[in-house]
Amino acid sequence: MPVLRSRPETSVVHSSTDGVVRSVWFPRVYRQWSEPATCVARRSVVSDVPSSWVEGSSPRVLRRLEPGQLLGRYRLLERIGEGGQGEVWRAVPVDAVRREVALKVLPATMASDPRRRAQFRREAERGTRLAGPALLPTYEFGEVDGAAFMAMPFVDCCTLAAVLRQRRARLTGDEESWSHTLVSASDSDYRRAVVSQLAQVARGLASAHCSQVAHCDVKPANILLDRGSDRVFLCDFGLGRDLDVVTTAQLRDGAGTLLYMAPERLLRRNTDEVRCDIYSLGVTLFEALTLMRPLEVPSMLSSPSWACYLAAAEPPRPRQVRYDLPAALEAVILRAMERDPNHRYPTAAALADDLDLYLRETARPAGRPRTGPYHPHTQRSVRR
Repeated sequence: MPVLRSRPETSVVHSSTDGVVRSVWFPRVYRQWSEPATCVARRSVVSDVPSSWVEGSSPRVLRRLEPGQLLGRYRLLERIGEGGQGEVWRAVPVDAVRREVALKVLPATMASDPRRRAQFRREAERGTRLAGPALLPTYEFGEVDGAAFMAMPFVDCCTLAAVLRQRRARLTGDEESWSHTLVSASDSDYRRAVVSQLAQVARGLASAHCSQVAHCDVKPANILLDRGSDRVFLCDFGLGRDLDVVTTAQLRDGAGTLLYMAPERLLRRNTDEVRCDIYSLGVTLFEALTLMRPLEVPSMLSSPSWACYLAAAEPPRPRQVRYDLPAALEAVILRAMERDPNHRYPTAAALADDLDLYLRETARPAGRPRTGPYHPHTQRSVRR
């Protein structure tokens, strides 16, 4: 049996026997569910769908996932997302009475790529270290017949990207179904809700940084809004970095989404991962409050030139795009998006503090005098 390295409080089960689930179990999490902290190897059980399997090298390879199918000890109920990093399913454990989970699956066709497989495993391992506001921890991860998976809390949600797209469509008169109440909210209610939710995201990002994890792909598509409450979650740490394990290649890695990257990352320079995340959150705040991205790539520009163009381009000030945006919020955005990393917020928590201060100050009763400085963190010259 191969020997795998494990962290404290983590039990590892691994078997090369055909059809046996190889899983990693986390007693700390399961104690929250009042279950014994045990670790048992389980045989994989798959619903009788012959077309879902291809025979080949041992173990068998699961080619396609379908509703009702069993993946290890989870029954798949509904596919709720799909993309380049795999599929996300609503699922329920069949061996215990427990809440539903979101099961992120890297199908065998993707898991055959060693780089994707390693990235998926790193994301799952990072998820076990995440604990704090606006973060979705990993309960468990493992592999069944070539398909890697990780289980996380299930939340009935939509992405901030979907809300922004639908709100743009609503303002232009286009008909589109609404995924969240924010789509139809008044401008003032929308603004306060978005500021409050992105302050939560900033707190979650600060918590991840304290756990020595950088996100490296903060953007509206990776922010989930709970439909039933004002909760918000930062998800998808697949491109993240372990801040306590730093290499030169890692510092110069250009992985991420170009339109939300800090200039120094676009140019593949040595980067401060924390301040790159803060820049990306600033771009997200800009887009959420103005409904426009700070920069777009000209259609005639070839893709190899995109990074250099975005790194050199000067974005407009937020109030040039949205004239009624409060100056205090513009100051927060501009500081988060400073070209010089040393002039940005030192931590995501400091950015959250300014957003929370804005909410407190603007919530005061009409006619009540303001006491003290309005935004102590942003009363400074903005350098571009």
